[in-house]
Amino acid sequence: MLAQPRPVILPPPALLLSALASPSGVEELDLSGSRLHRVPEDISALTSLTRLDLEHTPLTGLDGIEGLRTLEHLSIRNTPVRSLAPLQALKALRHLDVSYCDDVQDWAVLLDLPALDTLVAHGCALPAHVRAQLVTRLGDRIIGQGAGPVG
Repeated sequence: MLAQPRPVILPPPALLLSALASPSGVEELDLSGSRLHRVPEDISALTSLTRLDLEHTPLTGLDGIEGLRTLEHLSIRNTPVRSLAPLQALKALRHLDVSYCDDVQDWAVLLDLPALDTLVAHGCALPAHVRAQLVTRLGDRIIGQGAGPVG
């Protein structure tokens, strides 16, 4: 019987390289609270990664995340990320937490995420046209201020 996969929680970034040494079994990675300013270059080697937590980091960009084709759940909560454009390559992304991401400039990218099923957007000032389309598409699966009245 195969062992159940377990999430890998690393004290970033020191032990990240050890996870990348045997990437095929890593399904979950929690880098929250780390001092990451950018997505680690070798993260695309984690070919089985389905869940990534980058919340509460000084991350300003998501470049490099495009190679995570199996990623289904991403949290960038409370980060200074400016652009969501790299998320367009994540065709399997179903759950996204962008709460308190005050610096995002391109909210319309959310409309181009085909598998997006749940959006957590507490404290986000989504443009009215983006919010309206997301509410139509996701209904009560858009959570937070981003789901406020359309207008």
